[in-house]
Amino acid sequence: MKRFIVTGAPGAGKTAVVRQLELEGFSVVEEAATDVIAAAQTQGTAEPWRDPSFIDAIARLQRDRQIRASYPMIEKMLALRLLGMVEALKTQEQDATSRELSFLERLGLLVDQQWNWRENQVLGRRLKNAKLRNNACVEEIDFRMTRGLDKSVIRALVQESAWVGKHENVFVLGPTGVGKSFVASALAQKACRDGYSALYTRAQSLFRDLAMARAGREPSQSAGPAGSH
Repeated sequence: MKRFIVTGAPGAGKTAVVRQLELEGFSVVEEAATDVIAAAQTQGTAEPWRDPSFIDAIARLQRDRQIRASYPMIEKMLALRLLGMVEALKTQEQDATSRELSFLERLGLLVDQQWNWRENQVLGRRLKNAKLRNNACVEEIDFRMTRGLDKSVIRALVQESAWVGKHENVFVLGPTGVGKSFVASALAQKACRDGYSALYTRAQSLFRDLAMARAGREPSQSAGPAGSH
């Protein structure tokens, strides 16, 4: 998108040109220096341009006005639920280095951010619905403890959670307190990250719901193995 700066001496008609462009439907961003000076002088600073923060104040106000000028487009993006792209756009507008990128490069960054935002939203819903007991992940499984965990087996299970796609079952066995629930939750969390749905439930609740389902009654909650999302 091309941008043009209207400059000229006092009284040359800059404001009239800008107002006409605005009436023609162009996006217009007012210059900030005059307002920064006026605001500072109102507060008793006769020569605000001598203040070291003067340029920063102008740049900050100018950037804010530029973002506000794009509000109609942002509102349309929000209506389309392109929230990740909106956040990326705001970040780009505040980053001077992004202006050195081509249109396609900036657009690519916006699309990437929207994609990541969408994937994170989907993953968040999966994890919420999974009702995992622990904030566990496979990266935090401690293999230093003596409890019979085979690192190669765990590594094989977490490879894209292929065991779920193959409809295989995994039993985590051991005495009380060795971390069975943590390992199970970690495997389920990894399955969610790999695009599958999961549900954490106790055996008692699972058997009760299965019995109710077989009897033709509505179970208290859907229960079953992790399945493809």
